Parts: sequence; structure tokens; C-alpha cells
Amino acid sequence: MSRQWTLTILIAYCICGTLTTLAFYWDEAWHTDKGRDSFWIPAHQMLYGSVAGLITIVAIWSAILSYNQIAWRDIIRHWPLTLAFTGAAVTLLDAPIDGIWHNTFGRDAVFWSPPHVLAVAGLTMTAAGMLLKASGVGGRAGHVLTVMTAALVMSASVVLVMEYDSDVPQFSTLWYLPVIALTATFTLSLASSVSPLRWIGTLTSLTYAGIMTAVFFFLSVVLDSTPIIPPLVVPGLVFDITRRFRLPIPARGALYSVALYATYTPYLNEMLNGVSLSVSDVLIGLPLSVALSTLVLYAIEGNAPQSVPRVPTTAPVAAVALLLALIPAFVIAHDPGQGPKVGNAELTATQTDGQLSVTGQITEPVPCNVFTAREVVARRARDEVRGPLQQTGDCTFTGQLTLPERGRWFVYLELDQSGEGVEVWLPVISGDGTREFDKESWIYIPPTRKVNAISITAGIVIYGLSLALVTAVVLGFRRTRARRLADETDVVETSPSGVRRKQPATAT
Repeated sequence: MSRQWTLTILIAYCICGTLTTLAFYWDEAWHTDKGRDSFWIPAHQMLYGSVAGLITIVAIWSAILSYNQIAWRDIIRHWPLTLAFTGAAVTLLDAPIDGIWHNTFGRDAVFWSPPHVLAVAGLTMTAAGMLLKASGVGGRAGHVLTVMTAALVMSASVVLVMEYDSDVPQFSTLWYLPVIALTATFTLSLASSVSPLRWIGTLTSLTYAGIMTAVFFFLSVVLDSTPIIPPLVVPGLVFDITRRFRLPIPARGALYSVALYATYTPYLNEMLNGVSLSVSDVLIGLPLSVALSTLVLYAIEGNAPQSVPRVPTTAPVAAVALLLALIPAFVIAHDPGQGPKVGNAELTATQTDGQLSVTGQITEPVPCNVFTAREVVARRARDEVRGPLQQTGDCTFTGQLTLPERGRWFVYLELDQSGEGVEVWLPVISGDGTREFDKESWIYIPPTRKVNAISITAGIVIYGLSLALVTAVVLGFRRTRARRLADETDVVETSPSGVRRKQPATAT
């Protein structure tokens, strides 16, 4: 394929990939502020449109190679296209899988649920294929596209912590930075394994921060909720420095993780008012982050020490898949607004130093005597606070709570309608000082979740497929790196003085 076509495909991918990242966070913010809404909301249209663009780009790439009469066997063996095409196909197939999952097993707003993780794995695989392609393009344009595609690999993989970044955590904060350590190290190790740029880790982290800055400012205009701007540049710089000094892999993994915690902990705890890290989060999470970063570096850049016993690949994959499949069973999923609508209400809340008073005025149906009070409930991650709810007037309900932790809580007024539980909700942010919140929301019947042997088995299968995609990415990068190193060794040139020196081979 010509250089011009290669550049066109990569530029088009970078545009679609950036829009996909924006759409993910827009969709999350929309559900946080407005709740489960219509299929036709702008965030959904951007998400589906950008993903369709990614799939179209990969299809055009395949068609060009076929038009140039390249044998299908060679096309399939072309790792960049194989990764990009497989990832795009999985992402396309994940849409009906996600729909079937929700229709079969009910409420599941956890971003780490099996279908969501499969979508992340597919998008990461597509981005990795594009990174592999960009790294083989010479010149300044190739370097710029390598950095940009690497940043999009980071966008696709680090999106796993989107709920933490957006202050709607579903799990303990203990897992926040270990997941970042895993996914960020994965991205930087992939990029450094195929790129000659000395500061690829710093440039990738800086570009990713730039993408998230654009997301932040866009969402600050269109909605109330915004994600944080991730401070990954300093850890990225540490990654480059330790690589340039050729430190042992365990030392590199440890120093990267230490830089990650040293950067994020004061940033989260002192500068922001959302997710914060406790002492136990650091003491337990840091060693886990070191282990995960080190494991990723060994997987992509080298072999494990000979003293480490070899185990069958299927054993750890099956164990991890089982563990992941059980995770959603231990979380209270917040998916406000999901369920059949039965009415409307206007909600107001006042928060003063963690003390919350909330009032709900039912506006539909009229008369509203079909509703009686149950409880007022606030949820954040696995924390749940309940308090009494009283009817204080015609169609008016009030309740009070003490919120034990700062950050965003989903507050629900639980009502009874002819013996059936219904709810209405609004998001509030707890912290120092006084803040007021209001929202027009609908009353709905919340769906139930079904965690059984079938859902766990299906989860294991889907998680196993996700792990297989990541494994294929690692394999593709390792083989491409080995081939390029072999090509550089074989390609030599005799200078006029008779000295033979190596010349880097141009990758196709």
C-alpha cells in the first residue's frame, strides 16, 4: 500500500478514535446527569458513528490490499491489519452481545461487566493494530502518528477506570491505580517495543492528557459532570528514563508504579473533590501495581526469569476469567432511570458538610395517592446509606441522610406503588460547605439483576475472549519487533570507505 494511502488511513483512524473516546465519556456523563435515556441521545449517536467509522476504515484498508492483488494469506499474516480487523469485528459483534446480556440478566451498569470489557478489548486491539502500522511509517509524519495512535491505545485501555475518573466508582478505590498501572504500562510497553522515539512514553502520556483535556472542556460546556485530566505525564517520563538507563524490568515496574502513586495521591486527595485514596489503598495497591506493571513488561519486552516456574497458559487465563466473572456479583449497580416509567417528579436536595436533606414533589400522575413512602437511599461504590422517608404534604416526600464520604452519590427516593417498588433519583456531591441540587426526573420500576450459574458461565467465556484478544496483541507486537530487529541485522550497506554498517529496514 502506498505511503499516501497509509497516512490517510492512519489520520482518519486518529480522528475516529478521538471521537470514540469523547463519546465514551459523554455517554457516561449523560447517564450520570440525566439517567438512562433514549437510544437516540447525541452521545450514543457519536459513539456508534465513530465506531462505525473505525470499522469502515479497517474495511477500506483490507479492500486496498486486496485490490493490489496481495494474497489473502499474506493479508492475514500482516499483523497490523489482523489486529485492527479482529478488534473492529469484535467491537461490532459486542453490540448485540451487550443487548442480549442486559435483556437476559437485568440491571448491570458496571463498566467492568463482561460485554463492556469485551468492547474495551476490541477497541484496544484495533488501536494496537493502528499503532503497529504507524510505527512502520518513516519520517516525521510517521513519528507523529505513532505517538497519536499510542495515545489512542491508552485511551481505549485506560477507559476501564472511566467510572473512577468521572467520580461514579462502582468498586473500592483500592483497584483504581492498579488498573491504571496495568493498562498504562501495557500501552507504553507496546509503543516502546516498536518505536525508535526516545521519549515515546512521555509523548504518549502527554498526548493522552491532551485528549482528556479536550474531553473535559467539551463536557464542561454541555453537561455538569466531567472526568479528571489524568496526570500520567510524570509516570511516563519515569518510564522513559528507566528504559534509557536499561534498568532491570522489576525496577522499572516498581519505579513507574511509585511515580504513579506519588502523582495521583496528592492530586486526588488534595486538589479534587471526588475519588480519594486512603492509606490502606496505597499500602495494598502499590505492591499490586508493581506486580502488574512488572508482569506486563515481562510479557511484552522480555522473558520471565528462569527461576519462575512455567504454568500452562490456560490455567491462569481460566482463573482470571473466573475471578472477573464473579466481580459484578459483588457490586450494587447504579443505573438510575433504567426501567419502565410510571410518573415524574421534581427533586431538590441540600448538602451541608455531608448532611443531606432531599425533597421530592410528584408532578405526574395526578392524583398521586397511588404512591407511599418507603426509604431514602444514597449509593456510592459499595457503600449504601439508608434513612427514613416521610410524606409531608400532597405528593411531597422528604428525607435526611448523613453521607460518610465526599464525592458524587446517587440518591434515590424509594416509593411503593400498589405493592410494587418504584424509585426516583438525583445525583448529589458531598463535601465541605453547602451546595444545592435539583432535577426533574421520572419515576420508574427498577429492574432486578440475575446472578446465577448461567450468567457466571457466560461471563467466564466473554472475559476469556477478552483476555485472548489482549494475548494476541502481545504476540503480534513481540513477533513484529523480532522481525524488524532481524531485518535491521540483515540490511547492510557498504560505504565508499569499505566499512559495512547496519541500516534500518523500512517496515511495510
